[in-house]
Amino acid sequence: MYLLERVDGSNIEAYQPLIPEILQRWAVEEKNWMFYGIAVDGSAVGVIALSSAGDVAHIRYVYLTPESRRMGYMERSISEVMFDLHDEGYSGLEMSYIPSEYPVIHDIALKYDFRIQQTDRAYFRFRASDVRNCKASSFAPQDIMRLKVLPAQHRSTLMKMIRDSGYDISSMGGIDNPSQISSSLTEYSLVYMENGRPKGALLVQDTAGSKLPDGAAAFGKIYPEPSAANLMLIYVGTIQTKAPLYLLSGLCRNVIKDFPENALLTGYFTLGHITNLFEGALGVKGNREVSAVVGFDHLDRYYIDDVNTDSDTDE
Repeated sequence: MYLLERVDGSNIEAYQPLIPEILQRWAVEEKNWMFYGIAVDGSAVGVIALSSAGDVAHIRYVYLTPESRRMGYMERSISEVMFDLHDEGYSGLEMSYIPSEYPVIHDIALKYDFRIQQTDRAYFRFRASDVRNCKASSFAPQDIMRLKVLPAQHRSTLMKMIRDSGYDISSMGGIDNPSQISSSLTEYSLVYMENGRPKGALLVQDTAGSKLPDGAAAFGKIYPEPSAANLMLIYVGTIQTKAPLYLLSGLCRNVIKDFPENALLTGYFTLGHITNLFEGALGVKGNREVSAVVGFDHLDRYYIDDVNTDSDTDE
């Protein structure tokens, strides 16, 4: 039997293993998060996490256990969540996602007439084994250093670059104190120096502590699935050709030398030179993200369909 329910103190123990720790922490810190749990035959199989800004809710994370996918549960659950939010007084719902990664989310957006627009961001996901033939690794990296040895007088400049790029500096422990680099930003984070000052950086962050720019897609293949281990790449600063090229070259050399082949890396970059460079050097296509928004004023025209196991393709 299928069940959708709000996650609260009475059932949190059942769903907690399905929610990444970073989302649990934000829910405590920010207070504007809500979670729905999906259960089948009495067992927790999925979660939907939302945050709210005023009277608009934003889906930030969805997850189903592998054995529960392609059964129609996610489509049905998101449909029910929309009607529940409408009954609670919310005026609309937003989702940012990658259509090729989440076809069921895209199908829901089309079904309920979401306004869909492509954003200016691309999402990369690749394994260390994909970097073995990285074209950029043939370039001898120049003017770069590891973040952990960046002189103290330059850290404020780097922090400003990160803030200007829309990232939450508080989630990046280690910039102020190099001895704590491993707590979030790994030792493989690199800084590009020009005339003795930092001009760009390729940060390599433990995904368990990562926080995306405001408005970025936030589904399960960007946040790690429970118990998954991967790293996130964040590029900040100048996009002049040699800076990202040398940083990518340094990264590729580190990956080839030190990373296990099954290590998973993700990157989330603004469309343009950085995206083109990564696609060309790595041979990995970045997936384009879309933003979808719907108002609830017309929901009474719809009803929740019976679960269709033939057409659903939950990821």
